[in-house]
Amino acid sequence: MERCPSEKDDHLKTIYSQISKLIYLILLLAGGLNQFAQAQIDIKSLTNVNVENLAPLDKEQLAADILFLMTGKTEPDRSFSPHEQVMMRSQLSDIFWSNTAFIEATPENILDDIFFNGFWFASKLGDVELAERFFDRLRVMQNSQVFKNELFDTKLTIARARLHAIRGEFDLARGMAKSVGFKLLHTPDQKVSMQSKLELIAYPIANVLDAIQERDGAIALLKLALNKVQSIPSHGVPDDLLADLILEGEILSIYQSNKSAELEFHHARSLLDQNSLEKQLRFDLIRIIKLAENNLFREADELLHATYQKHREADHRRVRHREIDFLHFVAKVAERQKKRNWYEAWMLFGADEYLKGYKYRISEGWPISVEEKLYLADYVIDLINIEAIPADLRFQVFQLNQELQIAYAGYRSANYSLIAAADQPIQNIQESLDATTVYISILSGTKKTVTWAITKNDQMMFESPVSSSELRHKIKSIRKSIETETYSHDNPEGIYIFSNLLEVGLGHFPNIETIYLTPAIEMSRLSVAALPIKQSQNTRWLIERYAIAHLPSARFVAQSTPIDNFSSNRFVGIGAPNILSSDEKSPIQSPKKNNSNLPLPLPDAYDELTELGIYFSQSKVHTGIQATEDALAESLDQKPDVLSISTHSVALKTGMGRTLALLLSPSHSTDGYLTPQEIDQMSLEKMKLVALSACNTSNIVETRNQEAYGGLASRFVGRGARNVLTTHWPVYSIAAKEIVLDMMRTPGKHLAAKLQTAMKNAIKSEDSRKTNPKYWAAFTLIGFN
Repeated sequence: MERCPSEKDDHLKTIYSQISKLIYLILLLAGGLNQFAQAQIDIKSLTNVNVENLAPLDKEQLAADILFLMTGKTEPDRSFSPHEQVMMRSQLSDIFWSNTAFIEATPENILDDIFFNGFWFASKLGDVELAERFFDRLRVMQNSQVFKNELFDTKLTIARARLHAIRGEFDLARGMAKSVGFKLLHTPDQKVSMQSKLELIAYPIANVLDAIQERDGAIALLKLALNKVQSIPSHGVPDDLLADLILEGEILSIYQSNKSAELEFHHARSLLDQNSLEKQLRFDLIRIIKLAENNLFREADELLHATYQKHREADHRRVRHREIDFLHFVAKVAERQKKRNWYEAWMLFGADEYLKGYKYRISEGWPISVEEKLYLADYVIDLINIEAIPADLRFQVFQLNQELQIAYAGYRSANYSLIAAADQPIQNIQESLDATTVYISILSGTKKTVTWAITKNDQMMFESPVSSSELRHKIKSIRKSIETETYSHDNPEGIYIFSNLLEVGLGHFPNIETIYLTPAIEMSRLSVAALPIKQSQNTRWLIERYAIAHLPSARFVAQSTPIDNFSSNRFVGIGAPNILSSDEKSPIQSPKKNNSNLPLPLPDAYDELTELGIYFSQSKVHTGIQATEDALAESLDQKPDVLSISTHSVALKTGMGRTLALLLSPSHSTDGYLTPQEIDQMSLEKMKLVALSACNTSNIVETRNQEAYGGLASRFVGRGARNVLTTHWPVYSIAAKEIVLDMMRTPGKHLAAKLQTAMKNAIKSEDSRKTNPKYWAAFTLIGFN
C-alpha cells in the first residue's frame, strides 16, 4: 500500500485535458532538429481531438498553449532558430489544414501566427517552395467567412509582394509594396485601425522593400507613417509600436548613411513619453540590440559608450528598467567587438542591478517567472567566469540567484526578511564547515551548468555542457524508471548527472563524508541519494558514500548546528487518521469536497507513531479520531522540537488547479485536510525536525512552471522548521515506517547521517524489495543539522 495522493474532486475531465497533455508533450519533445520527427508524430495526435466539444475557457487555454509553442520556445530556456520555427509552423499548418474543426475553433490571432508568421519565416530563409505553400493556404482561407475582412486582404497583398521579392520578381514586389503601403496611410478606412496600419508598415512592407534594396522607399514610407501619427491628436498608438517604427527607420537610415533621415527619426523620439531617464536608457538599450542584430556593430559600439555614461550617472532609485537581459545582451555586443573592458563594465552594471533590484524584489515578495529565472542564471554563469571581478562578489550574485530559484519558492509564504538577511561571503561559509563536509551549489542555464564546491580550506568551480532543459528531461526519465522499479546502478541518465555535476568536485576533496547541497532548480525533483557511483564494488549509490542534506541557499550553512540527545527532545506525532468520521459511520465529509475513492487505513502509520512516542522521552501522539487539526494546533502551542505527520497525502481540486493536503481526522470545526494555506498560519520557528511521512510531499505534479520544492515541504521550511524530511514520489507505507523509525532511532547528532544510515540499512537488506531505490530513495532531508 502507498501513501499516495488521491483525487478528492469528481471533476469532469474535459477534452482539453487531453489536448493539454499533448501540447506539453510537444513542448518537451521538440527540443531540437533531431527531435522534430518524434514531435511530428505526437503533434499529429491532435487531429484525433474533437475541438468542437471544448468549453470556451478550454479553447482559450488551448490557444494560449499553441501560441506559446508558436513564439519559438519549447521550454522556457529554449528558443527556436528561424529554421526550427518554420519547421514547427509547417507541421502545425499541416495538422490544422487536415482538420477544419481546428481552424473553425481556433482564435484568429493563433491562425495568424501559424500561417502568416510561417510564411514570413519561410520567406526570410529563402525557402520559396514552403513560402508558396503557406501563401496558397492563406489564399484559400481568404475565402472563408472567418477571414473576410480588409485587414486580412491587406496582409495577404503584402505577403504576395514578399513572395515576388524572394522569387526575384523585383519590379512586381516594389510596385505592390509601395502601392499598398501608401494606400494604407492615405485611405481613411475605419475598418483598419491606425495601429494595425503601422504594424503592417513597420515590419512587413519595410521588410519587403529592404529585401529588394529599396531602403530609400522603406525610409520614405516610415517617415510618412510618423507624420500621420503626429497629425493625430492624442495619437493613441502604443509606445512600444511607435518605438519599433522609429527604431526601424533609424536602422534603415544608418544602413543607407542617410543622416537627415536618421536625425528626423531621432527627433521623433519626442513623440514618446521620455521624460524619465528610465525610458531613455531603455530605448538606447533596445537600439543597441537592434543595431547588433543587423550587424551594425560600429554604430552599436558608439551607442555603447554614450549609454554607459548615462548608466553610470543614473540614480538607481529612479531607474528600475535596467533589466539584466538587456544589460547582458549589451555586454555580449561589447564582447563580440573584442572590447573586454566594456564587456566587464556592462556585466558589473548587471551585478549592481542584481544585488539591489532583485534582493528588493524578493524582500517585497514580487513574483519572478520561470523564464526570468533562467535568463538570470545565464547572466550569472557568464559573470562568475570574469576573473577580474572579486570572488566574493561573484559568489554573492551566485548565491542570490540560488535564492531566487530555490529559497524563493520555499519562502513565498514566510517572512521574506529571512531571505533579505546579510549575505554570506565565502570565508563565512568555510568557517561554518567541519573538515569532512563540503557545500555544493549547482546552477543550470540554457547552455551549461556550473557547480561551486566549498570546503573548510578550499573551493573550486567547474562547468559542464549540461543545459537546464537536458537536466530536466534526464531527471524526469530517472523518476519514471524509479517509480516503475526499472532503475539500476548502471542507469545512463543517473551516471551522466553524477559524472557531469558532482564527480569532479567530490573527487577534488577525497576526505568528505557529508554533502550540503543547494541543487539547480531542476534537481529539486531528484533524490540525489540514488545517483549511481562506481567507487568500489560494494558502493553503488551516492548515499552509501556520503550523508546528504539539501539547503535552500548558502546562507543556511552558517546556521548548521548538531542536535544533542535527540531522544530527549519534545516530540509530537499525528496521523493514521480515522477514515470514518468521529460521530457517524460514514466517510470523512466536507461541505466543500467530494470524498469518493477514500484512501485505505494506515496501520503502518499507527505503528510508526506509537513506536516514536515510546522512543522520545517527552511525547504526545495523536492517532485515529484524535488525529485532528485541533489537536495539532494545540500541540504546536507547546513548541515541540520534533513533529512527525504520518498519513496519506491527498490531491484537492481548487479554482487554481490542484493542491496537496495531508489527511487528518475531521472534527466539528475542521474538515480533516491540512492544506498549504493552513500550514502558512503555523509558527514553527526553531522546530528541529518535521518528518512528512506521506507521498509526494516535495512536489505534487510535474509541470513546466513548477517551482523548486513547490509542495508541502516548502511550506514547513517557510514557517521556520530547521529541517524537513520530505518525499519525491509515492512511497510504500511499510517503507515510510521503517525509514523514519530507523532514522529517528539511529544514534548521532546529525540528521543527514541518521538518514544515511536508515537508507544504507535498506540497501543492505536481504529483502530484494527493500534494496530497490523505489523503496528507500524517495526521502530527502531539507535542512542543516
